[in-house]
Amino acid sequence: MNSNIFISNITTFVPNSCKIQKNDLINQENIIKKFESQKRNFPLYSMNKEYGLDNNYDGKNAQFIIPNISLPISLNQTSSDLALDATKKLVDKTSKRSPLYFAYCHDTNEPSIYLTPALKVKKKLKLKGSIPFSISHQGSAAFTSSIFLLDTLHKQNSKETFSIITTTDQVCPPHPRIFFTAYPKGDSSASCIFSTDNGQYRIIDYTLHSFSSTPTPLRWSITDYSSFEEKLISITSKLLDEFINTHAVKWIIAQNLSKYFIEALEMYTQKNELKLFKRTIATSSNLLTSDCLVSLEQAEQTGVLDANDNILLLQVGPLSHIGLLLLKKERADNFVYLK
Repeated sequence: MNSNIFISNITTFVPNSCKIQKNDLINQENIIKKFESQKRNFPLYSMNKEYGLDNNYDGKNAQFIIPNISLPISLNQTSSDLALDATKKLVDKTSKRSPLYFAYCHDTNEPSIYLTPALKVKKKLKLKGSIPFSISHQGSAAFTSSIFLLDTLHKQNSKETFSIITTTDQVCPPHPRIFFTAYPKGDSSASCIFSTDNGQYRIIDYTLHSFSSTPTPLRWSITDYSSFEEKLISITSKLLDEFINTHAVKWIIAQNLSKYFIEALEMYTQKNELKLFKRTIATSSNLLTSDCLVSLEQAEQTGVLDANDNILLLQVGPLSHIGLLLLKKERADNFVYLK
């Protein structure tokens, strides 16, 4: 793949971490009561309840809470509010011109859906002239999906050189924060520039993969989840084999999906003489669509990445979606994309 597309100016917003206890499940029940009493303001929960998708609260998985675990939780901000924080940080240090597109990537949903989140962020930040769109139902691979779409769209408009991608998630009912032995889902947002002229990281290659999850995860037992995780690791290993046989990969930055998943990757990277970057923030939580970008920003800040390093972002889960994005660090300086 001969690529002239880049990402730059990665900014993130991760709420303060707090300990998750069984009492938090009671708080979730209070949130649910609020949703049920204000159906006009929170139609998403009512819609899920109507279709029978509200029966998998965290109470079912309370036995899997790790004692004294801390993870970033946003109690007062929705996913679009988190997106506003990350995107504003990006816009403040970037171009005053509006991007061609604004891609809003998410796995979780807004409790209220009267104003689409992508349009909300565009209006709040006055991204005049930008075309907003959302990407969901791709799991944590939504970021790679946005690269694919923007790569295609920019080829049809060669005069405009940059767009903005924002990833964001905030877990709210009926979505469970705890799912068997996977790391609990944390809240966060990240934003970056997608450009076609120059940038901090050149995109060398990318691929997307998905597979069916049977039976429906809403009815899984711990045995079903363990079988799924083994299947996920097997498929991921095969995809990694294809990439490292084609490209000179040095670093892997992987989705913080679960302890078992990360341990399997550690064995894989040792066997293939690769480096696995493990972040030091939100170490026991899965930050969903922003997870790999949060890790990449920390890897950059700690200075472990050198110019010309090939870095593979491995976006996986939370169920059956996988995205691989291979980056090449273009320069050693603290590059900022400005137009």
